[in-house]
Amino acid sequence: MVFEHIRLRMLNTIESWHHQISQTSPPGNYRDEQIENIAGIIRLYIDHPGVREVWTKVKHTFVPVEELVEDNISRSN
Repeated sequence: MVFEHIRLRMLNTIESWHHQISQTSPPGNYRDEQIENIAGIIRLYIDHPGVREVWTKVKHTFVPVEELVEDNISRSN
């Protein structure tokens, strides 16, 4: 339960970071670099079986970043 809570908090932070960058930064280098940083964090933290299991259960609640997470899970296989 604690493990899932920590991962949910991490996913919430990723979603918030992504939303902030998407809404406040104009398209361009800075925005692209920030999105790639988010993708790197996703690859680092979601490339573990337990986290992927949590993700499968909760991804419907993270629609704004679902595609980004899914794309980076498949890249880390």
